[in-house]
Amino acid sequence: MRGGVRVNGTKYFVTNFDADKNVMYLKSGIGGAAVGKSLTGLVFASFNKNLNLTESKGEEVSTVPQNAGVLNLGVEKLQEFLVTNNL
Repeated sequence: MRGGVRVNGTKYFVTNFDADKNVMYLKSGIGGAAVGKSLTGLVFASFNKNLNLTESKGEEVSTVPQNAGVLNLGVEKLQEFLVTNNL
């Protein structure tokens, strides 16, 4: 199948669409993305499983792989904020 969408040179395939939240979840070979629709625009975020996030707790600094869970939650919350505030 040749379907999908390219964003900044990366090809994504739709894996799921949540009609209640109006959020689409995408997958690529190196990670994935989420797209949320507000009243005036789109919220797009992507992750690459080959890259790490840096977390600091006090003086302790650690790195964890980027993941879909954190990305999806961020897009959903921002999209919900925009819709709630009619933006």
